[in-house]
Amino acid sequence: MSIDGTYHVIINSSMGNVEGQMTYETQAGVTTGRAMIMGNEITIPFVQVTDDHFIYPLKVKTPLGRMNIIVTGTVTGDRITGKINSSLGNFPFQGERM
Repeated sequence: MSIDGTYHVIINSSMGNVEGQMTYETQAGVTTGRAMIMGNEITIPFVQVTDDHFIYPLKVKTPLGRMNIIVTGTVTGDRITGKINSSLGNFPFQGERM
């Protein structure tokens, strides 16, 4: 199962639900992507994909400064689910391929 595509996601954060988009693309066997969350575009330079599971680390800008996060998840059909793990906690997300 390919994770390629654009997903409308809802992140259950400590600030409440946050909507965004995650886009993944595979070229020559390498998966990359981008996320658009709260008006900020974040480049995802490499996504490790195994079957329907994925994981990638990111450095993101927040109001508290730069933060390292790890995104993990699963794609089943057109549904995506996962967690964003950060020093502020673990935030689940879910969404659908657009």
